[in-house]
Amino acid sequence: MRKGVFSLCWGFLLAQNVGIGLNAPTARLHIRGGTSDATAHALRIDRSTGSVVLSVRNDGNVGIGTLSPVQRTEVVGNVYLSGDLRPAGNPGTSGQVLYSGGTNQPPMWASLPMRLAYVDIWSPSSTGLQGWSGANVINCGGQW
Repeated sequence: MRKGVFSLCWGFLLAQNVGIGLNAPTARLHIRGGTSDATAHALRIDRSTGSVVLSVRNDGNVGIGTLSPVQRTEVVGNVYLSGDLRPAGNPGTSGQVLYSGGTNQPPMWASLPMRLAYVDIWSPSSTGLQGWSGANVINCGGQW
């Protein structure tokens, strides 16, 4: 008899959504933070040593390897990216590089200039540009 009750309960649990901090969850796992403090954590996952693996704050900031992310996503450690990087949805084109758009702006793609290498001659006896001539530029044709 116990086995049948357990099976019935287990089947009921598997078919339901689970809520933490709310009575009517709308997803398989639905978590609602217990405070309006933006820096409090709605979700926190730690290692057995107590160091943080993942934290999601009430303000929506997500930290990987940090307990106090200050940006929408903050990673402490290396990031492995197997796909393309798409700032503002733009993957750029072959040969382009990313450069900063400034504070609160997404980075932008740009083509490299045709003159990539700069070779100069230093002459300590020269008085112009602290001995640098500034006259010898090699055109690499935009290729690395």
